[in-house]
Amino acid sequence: MDVMFAFNGRAEVIIVKIPEPGLGKGLKVGLPVVFTGRVTSAWESEINGKDRHGISLRADAVTAKAGA
Repeated sequence: MDVMFAFNGRAEVIIVKIPEPGLGKGLKVGLPVVFTGRVTSAWESEINGKDRHGISLRADAVTAKAGA
């Protein structure tokens, strides 16, 4: 799932891996969401002789934020 994260006037699209049964009803573009069971992992690897690094995100479920 692509999610826009906004902080201090900057926005970035991040990808969060969520199993299909964990996708809540009523999700629509632009709605604030809540993640359940979110896990964040840092990773690094060498690819084609270049060091790469990043953060992997996954969650058990995502639902629309109440009252949004």
